[in-house]
Amino acid sequence: MKKLLLLIFACCSFNLFSAPYNGEIMRFKQPDGSFVDLKLYGTEYYMRAEGLDGYTLIRDPETNWIHYAKLSNDRTQLISTSIIYKGIEGDEATLRSDLNLSKRIDITEEARNKLILNNKKLLHPDSYDRSDTRTEPHIVKGAIKGICILVDFSDEVATLPKSEFENFCNNSSYTNYGNNGSLRKYYSDISGGLVDYENVVFGYFRAPKTFAAYEAMEFGSGAQEILGLALNWVNSQGFDFSTLSINPDGSIMAINLMYTGVAQNWSKGMWYHQGTYSQFTADGVHSGSYNCSPANNPLKIATVVHENGHMIGKWPDTY
Repeated sequence: MKKLLLLIFACCSFNLFSAPYNGEIMRFKQPDGSFVDLKLYGTEYYMRAEGLDGYTLIRDPETNWIHYAKLSNDRTQLISTSIIYKGIEGDEATLRSDLNLSKRIDITEEARNKLILNNKKLLHPDSYDRSDTRTEPHIVKGAIKGICILVDFSDEVATLPKSEFENFCNNSSYTNYGNNGSLRKYYSDISGGLVDYENVVFGYFRAPKTFAAYEAMEFGSGAQEILGLALNWVNSQGFDFSTLSINPDGSIMAINLMYTGVAQNWSKGMWYHQGTYSQFTADGVHSGSYNCSPANNPLKIATVVHENGHMIGKWPDTY
């Protein structure tokens, strides 16, 4: 029975960890301090935003307002219409049906693929090889030990205690914020008990720049800058990184970087993602794959589970 479960776990991985955003309603802030609700579709490599009224949205790069979008003439870009989106869940009066725009528009597949390729290079600068995107079969079983580092900022101070994240990662009975178990319990459940994945939790590390400063940087670069500093901070406390689970190439199998602040532009800046950072070395091992996830109230397991699937399972997004 356990062998059968392991086989199912391996074979289903490509579907279990495909697109993490499939129309979930998320809240974003407008420049005047008001909030709007919208839906996201896709992955960290390419994401499309849609209003609750069905029209495609874009955050205007000049004004920072979330506007209704239209397509460029060659259909390779979404362009702001300068019409402000005001949609709020449960308030029909904030939604539009009178716009002379097509709903659910998107750029061409070729244009999407170019953006996906660019973002893959940004998030995996040390390891991305565009000549070979195949994934070899990878069996996941046994005890796996990762590290979780909590980060906050002077303009986004932490509100949750470290103990909350220790339970979120490792406590099998964790149910706070509507979660049905911890990260550890999730992988135990879907593997039929064959995987025991725990995390050593450190924090909080106070990043030297403001969250806003990192948010203004190129996608992934702010998170990678913080990660290097945070790993050295952990190392200065005498932690032995060789006690973590290590890949055959000597890289740490799982590094979770969870930070406060809410990324305001999907697939840009400090948006949550899984990437590669190999610049840190200690105790005979080095950094490799890492995951960025929100360390905010309410904690949600979905994004963390998805990104950890990339790290410990080597599973790709499929889209």
